[in-house]
Amino acid sequence: MEVGIKLDSGKTRFDLIDWSWFKEVAEVLTKGAVKYSPDNWKKVENLKDRYTAALFRHMSAWLLGEELDPEDGLSHLSHASCNLMFLDWYRRNAPKELDSAPKM
Repeated sequence: MEVGIKLDSGKTRFDLIDWSWFKEVAEVLTKGAVKYSPDNWKKVENLKDRYTAALFRHMSAWLLGEELDPEDGLSHLSHASCNLMFLDWYRRNAPKELDSAPKM
């Protein structure tokens, strides 16, 4: 039998993603879409500051030993992952005039 060729050297390796993490992040996003609306997070005022604060709230809760968010029972780390995604989306898409220095 002849073996086929697939020229994928140097391409993005999606096979390296931990799909159980990906699923948990999608669960957080799904709950958020039900509670607010799909992609509502893109429309939040002061997105950078508010999601930075949310990121640190979830990380501090996890670091202090609280595994799950009491509001929805999902992992604080999955919530933090969503906040990082929101902030990275902001970095790539927000007009530079909206950017502000961190207020930490």
